[in-house]
Amino acid sequence: MTTDSRFRVGFLHRPMHEAFQQHARGEPALELDCIAQDTPEDAVLAALERCHGYYVRASRDELPAPLHLRAPLLARLPKLLLAASYGAGYDTIDLEACTRAGVAVVNQAGGNAEGVAEHALGMMLALLKRI
Repeated sequence: MTTDSRFRVGFLHRPMHEAFQQHARGEPALELDCIAQDTPEDAVLAALERCHGYYVRASRDELPAPLHLRAPLLARLPKLLLAASYGAGYDTIDLEACTRAGVAVVNQAGGNAEGVAEHALGMMLALLKRI
């Protein structure tokens, strides 16, 4: 049962690491609202209206435009306090609009930096050596 004393985070379904899910389930003050991918847009918006946090997909191609965190969506989310980007960028989040609305925004910059750098160097070597 959801109560106002719990911090509710909404996100569109995407596989989360099991360690994250276990930790989140063990936190009594946190409630995750995983919204199914095929949920109609009106139902997604209704679910997000109840949330204090929105875990936003980072790629514009992964998220329908009305669900990008911009001024029109922010106006519909009066309880929103925090937005978190799945990735390092803010392509789907309007930082200035969030600031005006008093919504804190965080991202995951650096989380996969080593793997990206290794992959880039590997691709460069593959091209250089014509692999």
